[in-house]
Amino acid sequence: MQKICFLSTFPPTKCGIATFTKDLINSINDTKLVIAEVIAINDLVSDYIYNNDVKLVINKFNIDEYLSSAEYINKHYNILCLQHEFGLYGGEDGDFLLPFLEKINIPIITTFHTILPKPEEYKSSIRNLLRKIVDLSTFVVAMSEQSVECLKSVYKCPDNKIHFINHGVPYFDFNEESEYKIKIGLKNDEKMLLMSGLIGVNKGIEFVIEAMKTITISYPETKFYIVGQTHPEVIKKNNGQDIYRTFIQEKSKKLGMENHVIFVNKYLELDDLLDYFRATDIYLTPHLDPQQATSGTLAYAMGAGKICISTPFQYARNMLNNNNGILVPFKNSEAIAQSVMNVFSDKSLFERYKKNAYNVGKEMRWPVVANKYISLFKEMNK
Repeated sequence: MQKICFLSTFPPTKCGIATFTKDLINSINDTKLVIAEVIAINDLVSDYIYNNDVKLVINKFNIDEYLSSAEYINKHYNILCLQHEFGLYGGEDGDFLLPFLEKINIPIITTFHTILPKPEEYKSSIRNLLRKIVDLSTFVVAMSEQSVECLKSVYKCPDNKIHFINHGVPYFDFNEESEYKIKIGLKNDEKMLLMSGLIGVNKGIEFVIEAMKTITISYPETKFYIVGQTHPEVIKKNNGQDIYRTFIQEKSKKLGMENHVIFVNKYLELDDLLDYFRATDIYLTPHLDPQQATSGTLAYAMGAGKICISTPFQYARNMLNNNNGILVPFKNSEAIAQSVMNVFSDKSLFERYKKNAYNVGKEMRWPVVANKYISLFKEMNK
């Protein structure tokens, strides 16, 4: 039986890549067709206690630990499945990965969680770094069709290396709102908007809060939930101050929306987080970075059959088409408000968006995604 090593962050690390990896390897191991284990990347600031899936821990800032773990991987595994995201790995832009990958003598699959179409807007060296990772990988995985095209055109990845596999989502029943609104403390007749995930200045939350001023005139029973902690790196860069959260909280009060904008300022365990997805009517991703290549929370919302309203960042443009959701311009609170009110006022439109999103979400459930990875593992044996 093949043994697969996933290199990634892993719970209890509080990040989307850690949750993604946990959900994926759980679904892979449920098939009993291969064995998936983890080598966890850790900044060693926190004293994490991992479960038995984690066989080794690497200090992200210690190049020697990368190199010694390469020997361990070569000895114990058939395939390395690298989860790549900027900021996860040590060195200049994560370039500690390069000497590590050069020492790996088993096939490498790299899943790119962010693929920048214009890397020079961030840093000139990023294009070459990702090209080198592509060269060292046997296969690469992209999570949207636009990311596939970007790998080809920007990073010169050969077609036969690229595989498109959706971001996974849990199983959701359809039309669960009533039960879960009560569970989180809402009334059935209250309308719920939701954003979740680690909070940072590029999330665009202030534009939804501004939109709430207009929405609540016509729909005064509407509540907007912001679920999640501020990103730890953001607080660290601001000398321990939560500047952005303070800003959006003060904006909420200034607009008189403090009873309509609900802050859940903590990192929720997955089961608790999913209660909010099940309860909500509309999910919002007003993000400000047009190059954002994936969004696990947007994927979750589609899996739950929710109306999704988003700015046209890369992943949203790919997912929210054919009446699967609504795209609004960046930094435009009026467009957000109008889109919310349009679907609230038209029941048939409301239901159509929900059903279309749910049908897309069925193809993104974790067992489906896990089987696609397993097919990729098998292809390496050909």
